[in-house]
Amino acid sequence: MTDLEAIEHLQERARAFARPLHIASGFATLGVGIVGAGVMVLLQWAAAGVAEIKISVLGGCAGASVVPFGFNRFIKLMLQRRRTEWINEMVHGEGASREALEASFSFDSW
Repeated sequence: MTDLEAIEHLQERARAFARPLHIASGFATLGVGIVGAGVMVLLQWAAAGVAEIKISVLGGCAGASVVPFGFNRFIKLMLQRRRTEWINEMVHGEGASREALEASFSFDSW
């Protein structure tokens, strides 16, 4: 296996590994936004007796905007752990160059 094929294979593995985590990030963002909006409605209802839906939705979206950043950090940490295992496997099993794989595969390239 050439180094270029090994790099492509490594990136495909990273994409396949990260895809379910990206989907979970979308659902978590949606869930946090809904829960945040619900909490804001309850707080406004308890404080004023009349809920302002616009402010509640804005508060829910503001809380949900933090979720993707947290998930991206989590995904990069998980990829960092797996990267070493995958590179070792490709070097020993396929005879690829460790230096080429480590230099070309960054956590933003997938």
